Amino acid sequence: MAFRGPVSEVKAAMEAGLTAVEKTFGGKIISHYIVPNPPENIVAVLPIHYTETSEPFR
Repeated sequence: MAFRGPVSEVKAAMEAGLTAVEKTFGGKIISHYIVPNPPENIVAVLPIHYTETSEPFR
């Protein structure tokens, strides 16, 4: 999952997601990280494109 926005909001969303996974039976966190001030080509480098499903949450 990818969160986008100001670092403070992304950090809060990441913490909420991590907490939710810990409370989910069988939930597993493989990796997580925050990229503050990503370069302009971040979408080309990482597979985090917007989709019709994610568009309402922009």
